[in-house]
Amino acid sequence: MIKFTKSFLFLSLIIAQPYQLDKYNKTDKRFDLSNKDCKTPSLTPEQIIDTKEIVTNWRSRNRDRPQEPVHILVAFHIIHASDGTGNISDAAVYDQFDWLNLAFESHNIFFTVDTIDRTENDDWFNNWYGSASWAGMNELAIDPYHYLNAYSANLWIDGIDANGWAYMGQAYGPSDYRQCINLAYQVVQWAHDTATHETGHHLGLSHTFENDCTYPNDGVDDTPQMHSDYNDNCDDNQDSCPNDEGNDPVHNYMNYTSQSCRDNFTQGQDDLMSSVISSNHYGYYENEFRFPSIQFNSINVNQDSDGDGVINPGETASISISITNAWGLEADGVLLTLSSEDERLIIMDSIVQFEEPLIPGETSSGPVGDYFQVYAEDGDLGFIDCNLNVNTANEEYPYNIDIPFEIRLSLDQYGFPINSIAIKSSPVLTDIDNNLIGDIFFGAENGKLYGYMVAGIEIPGFPYSAQGDIRTSPAVKDIDLDGTNEIIFGTTDGKLIILDASGTQEIIYTVNGNIYGSPAVVDLDVDGDFEIVFTNQDGNSGKVYAIHHDGSDVEGFPVNIDERMMVGAAA
Repeated sequence: MIKFTKSFLFLSLIIAQPYQLDKYNKTDKRFDLSNKDCKTPSLTPEQIIDTKEIVTNWRSRNRDRPQEPVHILVAFHIIHASDGTGNISDAAVYDQFDWLNLAFESHNIFFTVDTIDRTENDDWFNNWYGSASWAGMNELAIDPYHYLNAYSANLWIDGIDANGWAYMGQAYGPSDYRQCINLAYQVVQWAHDTATHETGHHLGLSHTFENDCTYPNDGVDDTPQMHSDYNDNCDDNQDSCPNDEGNDPVHNYMNYTSQSCRDNFTQGQDDLMSSVISSNHYGYYENEFRFPSIQFNSINVNQDSDGDGVINPGETASISISITNAWGLEADGVLLTLSSEDERLIIMDSIVQFEEPLIPGETSSGPVGDYFQVYAEDGDLGFIDCNLNVNTANEEYPYNIDIPFEIRLSLDQYGFPINSIAIKSSPVLTDIDNNLIGDIFFGAENGKLYGYMVAGIEIPGFPYSAQGDIRTSPAVKDIDLDGTNEIIFGTTDGKLIILDASGTQEIIYTVNGNIYGSPAVVDLDVDGDFEIVFTNQDGNSGKVYAIHHDGSDVEGFPVNIDERMMVGAAA
């Protein structure tokens, strides 16, 4: 039975649309724990040329290997000291190979940790390199024909001083116990690429800087030559071998640039790995997939009390969670169970039972209309710890995983908040087009008046560019009684602007100085239509203005107050 817990999934339920996460529900942050190098023995130039011939022959057979998935079973051997140093957790191993699968799955190569064992041996732990490790490998290795044997030990010790090492895959036969990778125990974890790099060696890849700037380099045509003296730079424009076409492959897994820089294998490397699998690891083709690989895909909030797709305190909601069977075996009888120990979330229906198998490559949230039902208690806002248990009905190879995640309890509404705008005016809430759906308008320091409707969607015609900063809260009124609302606001460069509901300018009334206070709309002369009253600041003085809806002055205005007017008029 496979039973493990995926690392923490951070969900911010802002919207009801699917929220795409990375494939293994963890951060994509990469950790550079050490700048120690790889100590894999290099192939000779003659061996690299021989490998090129293997690749050429493989290509000539037109074998379309990317359509034939390779399943590599992993036997992981934890070698630790008698005082417990190096006795890493099973979870660290699973995390490491989850991360490894991210690098290889686009090349149709997949890894399953099938067995983990532990060996207490101080001598092996501190001397695990080269021929000194052979006795241990010979004793511990499990079926190298079908398994990738991986070992962790103390490789940071003086005399080894490496993050990892391996034997090149083409160096030994497919059943040889030395077909393995070896990792410093400190780097076995999520987001560390040493295992990716060493597995590349196991599948036949040399360093991209092999032989520096001389033929045959690494034996791969689409990895330009790279000099080992320039291995520390993540510079896309770096060309350490100017006589060879192309810049250095700084983003390739098979060099020594930082982990945050490395993120790819090339198609040429894919072909080389495929040919070496065919020549030296053909037992891998005999490995059947035993389990699916279920990944969290997205979450939707449906039928919440106010229909905005955000869980607010006091609301009930239906939640659907979609999962993806990324690769592996067909997932039969998938059962999803939602749980939480947080008292703020009451789960009224915790089960979703799939009716159809989830085949590799498919994404589903289960039967249409089958949702988790929850109620959010009034309480502190923030994040609620939850767990999604995924179980399948395969009796021979039971699959059961837990995916922790968080649900956000928030007062936010769907489509909000809106970020990256310096807002200096109070927003006005209105129904600008009389469609019984609320709208929001506000001015910003960038001289624009913004308008948004439900779901944070910009109202057509907005933002309106007024040039001067907008510090006033807009007023909304049908000032000319034509059945359509106008929007009235002032700017810091002395403009009183009237727009129609579509953001089209109707009137600009210009005064000296600045307009900071919000305008007031009132029927001053009791004639049935409306006037606009506003103030300005002009140096140390200010005036009160009143204008008709057509922009003409009301009789008796402006009135000089002889004081700086920093606030609007009351009406």
